[in-house]
Amino acid sequence: MTKKSCPLGEDCDLTKARIAALAGEVEVEIDGVRHVCRLTLGAIAEMEAATGESVIKMVERFETGRWRAGDVLAVLVAGLRGGGWRVEAAALRAARIAGGPGGAARAAAALLAAAFAVPGDGDGCGTAQRPSWRRR
Repeated sequence: MTKKSCPLGEDCDLTKARIAALAGEVEVEIDGVRHVCRLTLGAIAEMEAATGESVIKMVERFETGRWRAGDVLAVLVAGLRGGGWRVEAAALRAARIAGGPGGAARAAAALLAAAFAVPGDGDGCGTAQRPSWRRR
């Protein structure tokens, strides 16, 4: 029996990113320090309480490209808290996030995608499939 592996090799960044995504994790560099973000159920509940709306509404805005800076901030704060860093939104507003606002938005979108992905065979590299309510 042969082991399935990424065509780019087991140590490729893409494989590492996919493994992290299956664990629901995304790395974000803030003020030069890498942090692991994870949207736990508790972190999502905190985010919903802070924003006053369902995470599904936020996911829909990201999917349609209509996200707001507040959405990005809320997702990153929740992800950082889920990853174990008790950061406040005010501190994150003043922080330097790798890639600037675009990098922050990409990280937030990746966090939402990772949180709601389900394991599947994808492209053979152990990727996660999008939930049926997100497939288009």
